[in-house]
Amino acid sequence: MNDPIVFNLHDLVCIRLVDATNQDIATVTRQLGLQPSATTNPVDITIRFCDSIATSTLTFLGLDNAAYDENGFYVLPSSGIGGKVRIPFDCIGGACEIVCERGIRSIPMLNLILNLTFIRKDHIPVHASAFMFEGTGVLVVAWATGGKTEALLAFAERGAEYVGDEWVILSPSGEMFGIPTRTSIKEWQFRQLPNLNPKVGIQRRLFIAGVHLADRVNKLFVKSGLGGLFVAKALHRGLPSLRKEMKIWVMPRSFFKTQFCERPVSIDTVFLIVMHEDPEIIVEPSDADAIAERMLASHEFEYSGLVRLYNAYKFAFPDRRNDLLENLWDTQRQLLGPVLRNKPAFTVARPYPVSLSTLYQQMAPFCRT
Repeated sequence: MNDPIVFNLHDLVCIRLVDATNQDIATVTRQLGLQPSATTNPVDITIRFCDSIATSTLTFLGLDNAAYDENGFYVLPSSGIGGKVRIPFDCIGGACEIVCERGIRSIPMLNLILNLTFIRKDHIPVHASAFMFEGTGVLVVAWATGGKTEALLAFAERGAEYVGDEWVILSPSGEMFGIPTRTSIKEWQFRQLPNLNPKVGIQRRLFIAGVHLADRVNKLFVKSGLGGLFVAKALHRGLPSLRKEMKIWVMPRSFFKTQFCERPVSIDTVFLIVMHEDPEIIVEPSDADAIAERMLASHEFEYSGLVRLYNAYKFAFPDRRNDLLENLWDTQRQLLGPVLRNKPAFTVARPYPVSLSTLYQQMAPFCRT
């Protein structure tokens, strides 16, 4: 086993791995997008690894989701691959210890647990992307898959610096920084990025080519009147799921290279992106307070998996509570409102898919301080 490994996140949150193998370290490194680093800061989250978590007779909550015994609450591997993870939900946000069985592919809910730790320190994580463009700090929020990454890529293609994607942390003083977790780039997006030129492996290229072939075969079935065949129906049902997988995953630090910004930057402009049926891109002034309320609704959706597990935890241990989770939405509102108030804010309505160059052209005039 390795000596304890530490991840220092902006000198605010410290994660320590105990009894981790090289594979376990690689798993957490990939999830956080960070390399281990030395720090003397107090540890907030300890992740302890073991070959097998000793349990007494488990009581299951659902078929394969969670279980508990007198020693704790366990998140179970959903696909039967991987190991149990013991999470003390009453301690999340403060100092807590998560226990994992070795070889697990990812630590369940780690990023959301990390978010709650930032919230406890009066920093508010928002579901957003962020970048620095010509001296202006830009924050882009949206519903899930609503266009945050498209805006980041459109501006990065023209020299903007990556600050964050997926979750961006806002400080009480009005600065923002990111945690460089993996970013997914869809095929129709990376075909529009000649300057960034993402590398696509041969297996992924073959998969994408196969999906295009299946799409053409599906159209031939429909055109020839053979859509009622069992094979044709199966292909038609499976295509939407296959199309969603036509993407690549990149690590921001290696993908954006010299356009990677590690320092906190000011929040100068806020965009809310929505999708509409109109083929045009429309940018209109908006109210930052209204955008903050929409972000809170988005967060309820993003935290839903964690909240479901917390409710299961309360079922297992009705005498235990987590005050932060019990008051999560009010706490976020109190933190978020003052940070965004009076910021220049705009709503961007765009079609799907969208031309990244056109998106840039329409948004850029509003990104200058």
